[in-house]
Amino acid sequence: MLCGHFNQGLLVAVGGLNCDPFAANPEIGRIRRVYVKQAWRNQGIGRALVTTLLAEARKHFRIVRLRAETSDAARMYEQIGFAPIANPDATHSITFDSK
Repeated sequence: MLCGHFNQGLLVAVGGLNCDPFAANPEIGRIRRVYVKQAWRNQGIGRALVTTLLAEARKHFRIVRLRAETSDAARMYEQIGFAPIANPDATHSITFDSK
């Protein structure tokens, strides 16, 4: 899945979701390549994008992992519910409750 956010026809944010290629487990997804253009940061766009990706991830995965590239990104992911992990392939993960 690839999501984007447009502002007056300009693509200002993107992010993707797929099966985590580093995990070798079909129950583990990965949020990838979440970018928000500098001028549109701190407006909730990144959070909305990740929340949308997580809603879709719940349908397909038990765990979602990602790599936060900056401390600001890590803080946002942690506020959403991701936990830091010690893993060479990911910095954060979130586990969905079983139904």
